[in-house]
Amino acid sequence: MVTGSPAARSGLRSGDIILEVDVHPIEDVADLQRLMVGEALGSPMRVLVWRDGDVRAITVEPAELEAA
Repeated sequence: MVTGSPAARSGLRSGDIILEVDVHPIEDVADLQRLMVGEALGSPMRVLVWRDGDVRAITVEPAELEAA
């Protein structure tokens, strides 16, 4: 997880398993990448993750990453 990234700011953690993004099931990394390409920057997305034996809903707001 990149410190200060949109995912980190939203509360996603290393080890979270992403199950669904805006009601679209995520089977593999390619599914997630396809969904992220079409998302508008700044538009909140509902992400379901599996963490510590529970499913949790997290809101993530996509943003452009700053150059390192």
